[in-house]
Amino acid sequence: MVRAKGFFWLATRLPWAGSWQLAGSVGRHEAAGFWWAAQPESRWPQDPEWRRTVLANWEEPFGDRRQAIVVIGIGMDEPRLRRRFDACLLTEAEMRGGPKAWAKLPDPFPRWAAG
Repeated sequence: MVRAKGFFWLATRLPWAGSWQLAGSVGRHEAAGFWWAAQPESRWPQDPEWRRTVLANWEEPFGDRRQAIVVIGIGMDEPRLRRRFDACLLTEAEMRGGPKAWAKLPDPFPRWAAG
């Protein structure tokens, strides 16, 4: 993997969108802000094109929360890489637990603060 970047959703932090960037051996993750699903619709921009874009990525019951990561590399073992990413996702049983159960899951990331 030469480069990777994108947004991710942690089940332990429902309102937050995380950002991940990797260039060579240097990686960084941080809060990217809040998912629109976590904001009252009254705070959304009014621009119709913007709303169409957000709603194109909307999936109930989670709204715009998702994993959206792009990976660039040479000679990558794509199936292995996909398995490793998939291992980070909640299992079906964990998904059924819902947000109250997710809040109790281990969360190794440092605290994020708005600001």
